[in-house]
Amino acid sequence: KVLCVGDGNMSFALALATVCGNEGTNLVVTTRETLGVARKIYGDACDATVEALEACGATVHFGVECETLRARAKTLQEAASGSAGAFDRIVFNFPDAGVGKVGPLSVQAQRELLASFFENAPGLLKGSGEMHVALQTGPPYAGWNIEGVGAKCGVVLKTVVEFEASDFPGYEYCHTATEDEEDEIEPRADDIECECATYIFVKGAGASC
Repeated sequence: KVLCVGDGNMSFALALATVCGNEGTNLVVTTRETLGVARKIYGDACDATVEALEACGATVHFGVECETLRARAKTLQEAASGSAGAFDRIVFNFPDAGVGKVGPLSVQAQRELLASFFENAPGLLKGSGEMHVALQTGPPYAGWNIEGVGAKCGVVLKTVVEFEASDFPGYEYCHTATEDEEDEIEPRADDIECECATYIFVKGAGASC
């Protein structure tokens, strides 16, 4: 049972369901944008992607921020048509606070976003569940110190594996829209053609959630 958090245009979730033989009954997808905003910034593909996900049996929830995950735990856990209860995996690919990626204020905002995820996501996991966070490994992303943020929040880094977008046919990475952006967002494949990794965390004994 998988929860995809902050999946923007939802193309990763659709790719995941496709890889799993168009089986999505144990897949729940969230995006921080409301449906109206998602339609505006992702265009016609938004409704088509939602329709395809629901045809696979997946469930989509709009307007879900990291800091609201724990408060919406019951709703999200019961959303999967295949089974209720806690999740085996929670996936958060290429987190981005939407404030740019350069400068100390940006770094602080990105770390706060990661902390919000690590503080809330464990409450939706099974005891043996995992949190998978994909991130570019070079600058400026290395400065976000994902390992340190996780440790401070009480979660434990289990392992790090290479992330290959080609493993998920149809996945189209899009950056997080800033408040000033009004035009439709185009996929940015180049942004994840660099070295990327998936950091796999588990609950720690002293987790803050």
